[in-house]
Amino acid sequence: MTLGDRLVFERGENRKVYRNAEELLTALVGTEVDAVVIESPFGGRFATKNPGFRVVEIVDPARDLPIGAAVRRTDPALKNQIDQAIGQLKSKTLPDIFARYGIWSAPVAAAAPLSAALRSARTTYLTQCSQCHGTDAKGTAAAANLVAFKGSEDDFLRVVRNGRLGTGMTPWKGIIPDDDIRAMARYLKQLSTGAAGQ
Repeated sequence: MTLGDRLVFERGENRKVYRNAEELLTALVGTEVDAVVIESPFGGRFATKNPGFRVVEIVDPARDLPIGAAVRRTDPALKNQIDQAIGQLKSKTLPDIFARYGIWSAPVAAAAPLSAALRSARTTYLTQCSQCHGTDAKGTAAAANLVAFKGSEDDFLRVVRNGRLGTGMTPWKGIIPDDDIRAMARYLKQLSTGAAGQ
């Protein structure tokens, strides 16, 4: 599922799944559907090119993800350059670009910034685990609420490495390094206390 499809599914709306954004928007134009839930770049571009359609932001803090760029761990200098460039563009240039594509950002409550290790752990979680456990780690119909996990870091390591029989939790041993799994446990602990920031 895309994040948009999961959102519609979890809210119990009648839905139809399309293979790609083009088919979805064609269905909207052809009145096959009344509305679509789609990533804002696609929706904003569509609305600017098709008069009569309006983009409405769905605010769901549990699914809000910052835009990111993947950088090799061995290239921290490149990551720092990208971070600096985004920082310089943030106040004026980025809002202008977003507005041009019909993307509006909702205000986000400030939280304590994460350490470099926890930011890395968040990235690992979002790329490897969030599809089943949700971007907020509060679980889905298919997977457990990790924010409510009460075990120790060793318990978390054991579960992730070995999986859980009889569930959809498959073993990750040899796929995610143990140090990264332990870091994820610390990141999720911060989520459970509401202390995890950007």
